[in-house]
Amino acid sequence: MRNPRPGEWLSEKLSQRYVGDYKPFVFVDGEGVRCSLYLSGCLFACEGCFNEATWSFRYGQEYSQELEDQILTDLGQEYVQGLTLLGGEPFLNTGVCLGLIDRVRRKFGSSKDVWSWTGYTFEEPAAREPGQARHAPRNRCSGRRPVRTRET
Repeated sequence: MRNPRPGEWLSEKLSQRYVGDYKPFVFVDGEGVRCSLYLSGCLFACEGCFNEATWSFRYGQEYSQELEDQILTDLGQEYVQGLTLLGGEPFLNTGVCLGLIDRVRRKFGSSKDVWSWTGYTFEEPAAREPGQARHAPRNRCSGRRPVRTRET
């Protein structure tokens, strides 16, 4: 597992604007029915990661306006509680995430929540990207993933 120094990993230098997958109407990535965007690229390399394929910044397909429009359409369903950003590492893809969150907030206000699964601790993204707090996901599952050992 890797631990970045402040300013070492910058989204604008690393992100290739790729997504590994988009899954609408899922129940496993947060509370309620969600639309989940799996972003590509992660440098944490946590041992036991459940999604190693998304470590590559070129995994999957390029993020597009069509995909973003589809996400907004899907989020418009009354039964959908919100958007989940995961991956890969969402905070190494802020060019994608911040624009999408901004559109979600403009269209839905606070009626749809935004979750993020990240390897960063709560304090780290704020230190890396000052001034972006208004875009921050309201719910964040954060921190490096420790390896779980099985006791016999």
